[in-house]
Amino acid sequence: MDQVAFTAETGVQLVVVAMTAGDGMIDIRFRVVDPDKAFVMHDWDNPPTIIDHDTGAELWRTRHDGAHDDDLHAGVIYSHIILNGSGLIERGERIDLRVGDIVLEDIPVQ
Repeated sequence: MDQVAFTAETGVQLVVVAMTAGDGMIDIRFRVVDPDKAFVMHDWDNPPTIIDHDTGAELWRTRHDGAHDDDLHAGVIYSHIILNGSGLIERGERIDLRVGDIVLEDIPVQ
């Protein structure tokens, strides 16, 4: 799925996926476009998941479970920090991001 379709389905626009904390964490930044749809970013039973584009390995464990309140606002940029277990993802690689049942593919990691 491309960014336009992803945004239409999820109500969020991906801003950046970047390594942080000595590459031990992955920062996913997203802008809320439609707060009524964007709640999928806070579905703790089915959390946003990073998928290694080459191997299919998945990372989903957030560093700050529930760090945001559930009240998302249009135009605001939020982030999810996901632990990069065993250094699975590296800068320059490409990942897929699954949010609910929707997958945004081939995202570069900064």
